[in-house]
Amino acid sequence: MRIDSHVHYTPPSMREDLASYGEIEPYWGLLVTPDPFNYTVQGWATPEQRIADMDQVGLGKKILLGEAQTRHENCFERNNIDLELIRRWPERVIAFAVVQPLAGEKAIDELKRCVDGGMLGLGEMSHFYLGKSIIPLRHYNRLICRYPEMKLIMAHWGGGIFFYEVMPEVKRSLKNVYYDTAGGPLLFPTRAIFNTAPQLIDHRKILYSSDYPLTSCWKNEFGFFPAIEE
Repeated sequence: MRIDSHVHYTPPSMREDLASYGEIEPYWGLLVTPDPFNYTVQGWATPEQRIADMDQVGLGKKILLGEAQTRHENCFERNNIDLELIRRWPERVIAFAVVQPLAGEKAIDELKRCVDGGMLGLGEMSHFYLGKSIIPLRHYNRLICRYPEMKLIMAHWGGGIFFYEVMPEVKRSLKNVYYDTAGGPLLFPTRAIFNTAPQLIDHRKILYSSDYPLTSCWKNEFGFFPAIEE
């Protein structure tokens, strides 16, 4: 079965007032709100179109990731959207919850609510865009070493941390870490990364991901096929 391990859902209705949304959630707003210095890289698709697009390329399931929210109440609302989608398509949609860690016990309660509702993970843990994380890779490595049995998917080729798996001690500590290919063409030359990665890590740790419905990778087109072809 083909599974896309990294997709997002932004309701088409959001287009009607992107500026207000960008003010409420500035992180994600940077990616969806056009302005003189930025441009939207977000495609828009109804839930029904998304399933149709999956059928067109033979995708069995997709993992729906929430976007980082700065406010707890926004996490709650975002998770409600995804909970409804997995209720409608339980055989096609897997969802990960999004929480705001600074909310403390409220965040823990929200995560429990999402797990009880059928969600299977937590993410995408985001950061200030446009571009790459400002958090040093050693901090991620410290988290991984603290919880060595935790299964972790690092988005966008893990910011390149997999290159360090050439060192045996790093390979051992990252044994339960996987890497998705979302947004790959924005980060690495496709031929170079796919020739190099399997020499450094087990190919089973590389997860196909389209970042659907991101458009900037695919010349303002979105869909699952361009990423599969890539």
